[in-house]
Amino acid sequence: LEAMEALCAAFGEPVHALERLRALVEKGLVRVEGTGERYTLPASIRAYAAEALRERGEAESVARAHAELFLAFAISVNAGIMGAGQLEAIGRARGDHANLQAAIRWFTGQARDARPGHDVDTADVVEQGLLLCGSLRWLWHLTGQHVSAHEVIAALLPLAKHHAPSPGRVLARLAVGMASISSGALERGLDEWLHALADDVLLAEAHMCVGYGHMCNGRMEDSGAALDEAIALSQRAQNEFVLSRSLSIKGLQLFVCGALDAGFALLTQARTIQTRIGDDEGGGLALSFLAQMTAARGDVGRALELYRQSVLSFTRVGNRTELARVHSEIGWTALSASRLPVARAAFRGALRVYDEVGSARGVGLALMGLAASEAADGRAARAVTIAAAADALSERTGVTVVHPMGPEMEGHVETARATIRTELLEALVAAGRAMSPGAVLTMIAG
Repeated sequence: LEAMEALCAAFGEPVHALERLRALVEKGLVRVEGTGERYTLPASIRAYAAEALRERGEAESVARAHAELFLAFAISVNAGIMGAGQLEAIGRARGDHANLQAAIRWFTGQARDARPGHDVDTADVVEQGLLLCGSLRWLWHLTGQHVSAHEVIAALLPLAKHHAPSPGRVLARLAVGMASISSGALERGLDEWLHALADDVLLAEAHMCVGYGHMCNGRMEDSGAALDEAIALSQRAQNEFVLSRSLSIKGLQLFVCGALDAGFALLTQARTIQTRIGDDEGGGLALSFLAQMTAARGDVGRALELYRQSVLSFTRVGNRTELARVHSEIGWTALSASRLPVARAAFRGALRVYDEVGSARGVGLALMGLAASEAADGRAARAVTIAAAADALSERTGVTVVHPMGPEMEGHVETARATIRTELLEALVAAGRAMSPGAVLTMIAG
């Protein structure tokens, strides 16, 4: 309703619009959803209205006003996600998914089809489209829309190739980098992030992302330097959202480099900020990192409790990719403590979600964990079969799947392999290499 009023106001009819809306509802030409916050048109009425706008020569101006309205909406959603209204902002955006996609299509189409002498400013519509996509970067990340994010930005970014550097291009590169990293394309994501330069807040976010990308690729010195810069910039800009996440990632980086206590202290500081500003997604991230460190200290029970809290945080915001990562980490932690039923259930959950969101690296990690769990539980045939599925996936996608516990746990699979006679072993490997993730889940369930 608010969006309808704003759009009608742009055409000088805010009062009459509400009266006409009520009349259309009474005649059954407009449907009311829920308690009246949203209204929809039946397909036939929608088609008629669109044709009427075209005949009156108003279709283009209405589409432009609609797109600009939802650009402003996307900016407000991003402010909510990075502020104190995270869950409410995500809920609002989910309700207007179709409108946001329509706005992106309009900006992209106008930029792509612009002709010399046309009344559309190509640079302007490209920048608006990139700003829209960039403003949705955290929404897309939190809700696991990595593939579609990459597709829409890939259609827009080339159209800005010959334009001057702009905030929209920076934000879009941050967004597409997030999509690449979350889909397992680490080098591509890092390259995209390295191109993102702007003011202190965006520059801090870019350094944070670059630091995370370097850490994922094992470049710890580069990672530490980028994260230090992110922390300094976000402190200077007084942006607690980026600061708390940068502190979280820096804490993990210190842990990986052997400075567990220093890393734990930074993560504790990050959690204080996240609790204060209501950042559930960032909180889920920090809690999962704290769980890793707690497990390293030998307190597996407390680590699993921290993981449980992390799962609750990611569930509240609906970030399925991070949920899958946490389930995978729960699996490895439980496996290290020989809690095999917990490990198996966690790896199954991770595999299911990673397969749904299209993360080849995540699927590979979950398959590795399942193979090790089955081997540790004495199910040699299953372990060999699942390990073969993981190997085939790695070869097929070109994604190298490595986990810190991988080499240690591979010993379980090799021990299982040694107990199986050659003919059966070959048959199991062949069967496993032909298995999809879904087939593996079915086999385990059976």
